[in-house]
Amino acid sequence: MSERINRIINNLLVKEKGRLVPYTLEERMKYFHTTAFGFAVIDDYEIAEVFSTGVRVYGEESYIDNNTPFMAASVSKAVFAVAVMKLVQKGILDLDRDVNDYLIGYEVPSEEGLSNKITLRQILGHLAGLNVSGFGGYSLDSEIPTLLQVLKGEPPAKTEAVKVIRPQNVYVPKTLENPTGPYSGGGYCIAQKVVCDVTGRPFTEIMDDLVLKPFDMKNSTFIQAKEEDFSRKFKQKPPLGYNPTRQGLRLNDYVPVKGGYHVYTEMAAGGLWSTSEDLAKFGTGLMNILRDDNDSALSQENLEKMLIKQENSDNGIGFYIDPTENPEVKMFGHTGCNDGFLSLAYYFTNGQGITMMFNSNEGLSLYLELSRAVSREFGFPISPENIDFKEEEKMLMKGEE
Repeated sequence: MSERINRIINNLLVKEKGRLVPYTLEERMKYFHTTAFGFAVIDDYEIAEVFSTGVRVYGEESYIDNNTPFMAASVSKAVFAVAVMKLVQKGILDLDRDVNDYLIGYEVPSEEGLSNKITLRQILGHLAGLNVSGFGGYSLDSEIPTLLQVLKGEPPAKTEAVKVIRPQNVYVPKTLENPTGPYSGGGYCIAQKVVCDVTGRPFTEIMDDLVLKPFDMKNSTFIQAKEEDFSRKFKQKPPLGYNPTRQGLRLNDYVPVKGGYHVYTEMAAGGLWSTSEDLAKFGTGLMNILRDDNDSALSQENLEKMLIKQENSDNGIGFYIDPTENPEVKMFGHTGCNDGFLSLAYYFTNGQGITMMFNSNEGLSLYLELSRAVSREFGFPISPENIDFKEEEKMLMKGEE
């Protein structure tokens, strides 16, 4: 263990009664009923640190390592968006064309009086006016719906049909009645079908070829845990997911997800399995494109377009976009929450970043607690004191799936 990692994991800053109190990562993992945790730090456009700790199953000595996969949840959306932009650069897709022109055997429905003409730009920025914020997944022993069944809301899908429920490009505030605001994982399912229809290929293969292999994400896949290819992919089984609550609610014990983890037909929205190191590889790859324009499949110009915050949205194209204390530096990335798993991947345009993955829904505060410690150690362009509970409340309202 490096000295920097040692300082980080022993200095998680927790806000208590108006002041920041240091705790160890081990203490916070126990508090949030989390058995496995991995994180990586990016500095000067390369991976500076990778650290993993814990066990797959509570009470067992089944230790994880840096190659142990976790569910990336909605971080999948950012990874998927890069694949879409590569297809745009090839001329196969157009961000501003009606997606119904691409879809085969399906047309986007809409409520009466609303247009069903939506674009990939709108979908990837959550501005298409679509419903279905997220998905709970399906247990390993249950019947798994097809993508078309998910889109139509037909059994065995557990969510309603995806459709346009409000005008496009309209600002939707997050409220207690609508905590997810305009967020639509359902839209990403439409985009997933678009990509499969225009290429005529399985989604997992498309993502391997366009993103996972080019970014050297060797411990990542969109193959789901029910498939034989999943067990062949990884030498070690994933950790079990625990305490599938929402909005950071705490339980009194370690309650595993039924079957350990769920299967997601909605792969573009939340089906990626990955590691903190692989998400850091993804980030360094993007940041080096921004610095050197060194990728013929995704130009600096097109990547920069993805990082322009769209009007009436917190999003660019597939990424949340936030300012930093340095007006010349942007922060871009995504968070994720599937049943039993949380993840975060945030990158700065100055060549720094942080990724983390862990296996309990209780630990939303760990996003910020670890970020404070890493920011203090590496001098991120956002001070630890400003990574505060206002941001935490913002995360809790996003309703990541």
